[in-house]
Amino acid sequence: MSTIWDGKDNQGRSVSSGMYISHFIANSIETDKRFNKTMKMILLK
Repeated sequence: MSTIWDGKDNQGRSVSSGMYISHFIANSIETDKRFNKTMKMILLK
């Protein structure tokens, strides 16, 4: 799994360098199971 983050917050403003947490949740329609993934990201400018 991969994604691209442009380093901006929900209002479109650039965020500071630092550590951020990403949380991904997906539900399976076929098996009714849930997938959770939490990752640390480091943004360097």
